[in-house]
Amino acid sequence: MKKFLLVILVALILPLNIKAEVNTILRVDTKGHKGLVRDICVTSDKKYIVSASDDKTIRVWNIETGKEERKILGQIGDGAEGKIYSIALSSDDKYLAAGGYLSFGGDKEYGRIRIYDFKTGKLIQNLESHTSIINSLCFDDSGKYLVSGSYDKTVKVWQKGKNGFYLDKTLNNFKSPVKKAVLKKTQDKFLIVTAEYKGRITVYDMNKNRFIEKYNLKRPVHSLAVSDKYVAACGRYNNTISILNLSLEPVDEIIQNNEAQGLKFSQDGRYLLAGASSHPRDCFVYDSKLSFKKISTLKKHKNIVFALNFINSFTAVTGGGAKNELCIWNFLTGKLLKTIEGKGKIVWSVGIKGNKIALGNTFTASGDWHFKPSAFEKVFDLDSFSVSEPSSFEGFKRILKSYKNYDLSYSKGKNNPRPDAVLEIRKDLRIITEIEKTSYDGFRNASFGFTDKGIVVTGGMGSLTAYSKYGRKLADFIGHTGEIWTLATQGNVLVSGSGDNIIKLWSLKGIDENLETPKKVYPYLNIFVSDENEWVVWSRSGYYNSSINGDEHVGFHVNNGSSTEGEFYPSKRFYKTYFRPNLIEKIAQYKDEAKGLEAFENAKKIVVAKSENILPPKIILNSEKNITTDNEKITIDFYVDPNSENEIQNISILLNGREINERAIKRKTKKNGLIRISKDLILEQEKNIIKIDAENSFAKSNPVYVNAFLKTPNQADIFKPGLYVLSIGVSKYLDKSFNLDYAAADAGSIAEIFGSQAGGLYNSVKAKILTDNEATRINILKGINWLAREATQKDVVIIFIAGHGINDDFSGYYFLPHDADREFLSGTSIEWTKFDNLVKNLPSKVILMADSCHSGNIAGGKRRSADITGALKEMMSAGAGQVIMTATTGGSYAYENKQWGHGAFTRALNDGLKSGLADYDKNNVITIKELDFYVTFRVKELTNGKQKPTTIVPESIPDFPVLLKSN
Repeated sequence: MKKFLLVILVALILPLNIKAEVNTILRVDTKGHKGLVRDICVTSDKKYIVSASDDKTIRVWNIETGKEERKILGQIGDGAEGKIYSIALSSDDKYLAAGGYLSFGGDKEYGRIRIYDFKTGKLIQNLESHTSIINSLCFDDSGKYLVSGSYDKTVKVWQKGKNGFYLDKTLNNFKSPVKKAVLKKTQDKFLIVTAEYKGRITVYDMNKNRFIEKYNLKRPVHSLAVSDKYVAACGRYNNTISILNLSLEPVDEIIQNNEAQGLKFSQDGRYLLAGASSHPRDCFVYDSKLSFKKISTLKKHKNIVFALNFINSFTAVTGGGAKNELCIWNFLTGKLLKTIEGKGKIVWSVGIKGNKIALGNTFTASGDWHFKPSAFEKVFDLDSFSVSEPSSFEGFKRILKSYKNYDLSYSKGKNNPRPDAVLEIRKDLRIITEIEKTSYDGFRNASFGFTDKGIVVTGGMGSLTAYSKYGRKLADFIGHTGEIWTLATQGNVLVSGSGDNIIKLWSLKGIDENLETPKKVYPYLNIFVSDENEWVVWSRSGYYNSSINGDEHVGFHVNNGSSTEGEFYPSKRFYKTYFRPNLIEKIAQYKDEAKGLEAFENAKKIVVAKSENILPPKIILNSEKNITTDNEKITIDFYVDPNSENEIQNISILLNGREINERAIKRKTKKNGLIRISKDLILEQEKNIIKIDAENSFAKSNPVYVNAFLKTPNQADIFKPGLYVLSIGVSKYLDKSFNLDYAAADAGSIAEIFGSQAGGLYNSVKAKILTDNEATRINILKGINWLAREATQKDVVIIFIAGHGINDDFSGYYFLPHDADREFLSGTSIEWTKFDNLVKNLPSKVILMADSCHSGNIAGGKRRSADITGALKEMMSAGAGQVIMTATTGGSYAYENKQWGHGAFTRALNDGLKSGLADYDKNNVITIKELDFYVTFRVKELTNGKQKPTTIVPESIPDFPVLLKSN
């Protein structure tokens, strides 16, 4: 019987492997929305928020943690194709409907509605009848009906049948686009309340099959909300919210100090929440039982807000603002409870000086910002690949607003009401030509200027174009998806910054006024810098360099055809194939990906592969994602889908960060076949995290996590682990020019702190301390062998390294022992692979603390002296459960100071552990997450932000104690 069931399961899943129209698109993922938030739903259990955005994603957020649980994706394309304008969730949370700019075929009409299985994110049906974009979607309370409103001037009613949803009826007597259609059941009536753009509001009775009421608001309508008693509507260019009854008779008016956009009644109909489309961007809450008296103001957002919803009887969520953030409020008091936002920001200003790019993420312009741009805040260095925040930005060039006797200005268009719709090119103060933007080529001139050659460049709404001084188009720069706010030029380089959070570098070579046919130009490099100064630089083909966690912020959106859900894989899943720091350096040097690739291949061959041909495997979980049990033995059941023609090389299961031996797994698979794995695990503690992933020769799967909570852990299995400490610090070198002040003291201090834990948190502590002349190459290698030989599965290992590190000419990383010779690194230094192999293969829990990027020109001027990023990323790519704490990454330096008596990193560790300052919850136990939080704060404080430590705690590891405070 079991074999029969397995065949059925495989048969059901196999068709999902048949891929049509598979292609990949490189996209930034800031871990939050980076486009206007259009709509928000809340699940019936009040645990999750579902948000939809112009960034073409639907995201599901855990309300308690504020973290993104998953994305729900579909087919996307260039320009607006794929933007989500409206979503609706059925009352039982079974179906999620999505509409917007969703194309359904060759004529590219945007009228498709997607129906997803909300639990799995699978696209199960496409509804096709509308002929233009979808503005509004609404399920009735029973989930039987779905109502859609469209720009095509129709409303459609879809009914749930045995084989999915089908079209029940079309309402088509509307005179303008339908902005909102709300299905409301009152007593025994099904009413559809609609709002047209031009101001007409109607009520359609589904039982009588006719319109029964209508009302003209006499102004454009963009928002509508309906309760059991009232209809609320607001329109453009007006600060009034009109309140009607269900017979569409006016009963009240609300006058705001801004223009409302976005309206929602609470589930009981008592409260009305209003968004904002004009300054101030405050949202307001009104009480219908108090004649719609304003009871609270929600102050946080700095830009448009019209996506909003109620969570329960006292909390609500709003979405929008300058960072497209989600805010959770106590709407009765107006108190902000939580903010959910991404790690990116709009790029308001860029400048260039040599190989350095200045940028600003805060709108600081005053007056006419076209000519008075925002200030710079950071610098990204394409030589050292690092981010800094200098005190001066002298010498950075912006785009020129004049060239010889030419200058630029802007004005309102004839057909476009934007005040900057027209770009005027003047010669000797007289207009010689005008460029008017339309919705097809940018809509506005948000940024503009002259290159060094007198070419005019102008950008807006994702469109970036070059013109001659006489208005003839010379080139289209293709790549941005958001408003282009800022430009800079230097020689043959153009730099642009956008609302899509990306800086793009373009080559102007070959663009001159003699071009007969406009060129299509793609960026040779793209740069994203997060709020936390994590960064990633990537080329058009997807090759990249990044900070330690930067490659989580860019990846491949996979289009699997219009009838299948999309997928997203962060670039880090393709680490083995696409992480190429040296190649990115070559591309930056040649300002051309093809030439950079050619030069790089001459030095070192690499595999050139299209991303759609090397997709990683997929994990399909059959078990529950969250398990609560009294039994310490559980079974994990899942499929591995190869997802491509590439053979699966490895499948791994980690329990609390440690890999489970999987010799019994048969990894043979057929073309388009699946591997089914069922594995018994023994839970070892109260909270357990199980991580499952798989890899082929090119890429790793997105991991799947299972949380297993054991109600009654076996007390006999709970005992104190042993602790092994290998602490290495080199202050005194044979080559005295390397000498440091405190590295040896740092190593001794760490060993002392953890040595005191014997009999406390740990059953025993065994330490090996190697400092100065004892920290020779041979002794360090013996220490590595000691750990490999002694540490068991039940132990904890701490490895501390302080001293100098150095990169060779191929970006290999070495730690320099006491007897190192920089001219013979391979024979006198410790290649990082020694530590890498140790950490990956130890059966115990491992904490690696690395402080090996100290200042000083130890490279002798031949190479960058110390960038441990690549070495740590190689270690992380194994996906094992090691914790890594590093003093600094990305080519920046770790600092020492006499006043601290240590390096900044070790001083922070001392303060957090020895002095107990990392014990934030005051329970006398310091956990790894508490230590991470404290060290990050303390190092930045000690160095005035010059040094940024990084801690990587894999999601496969629950928070765990590292030190018990002494009383």
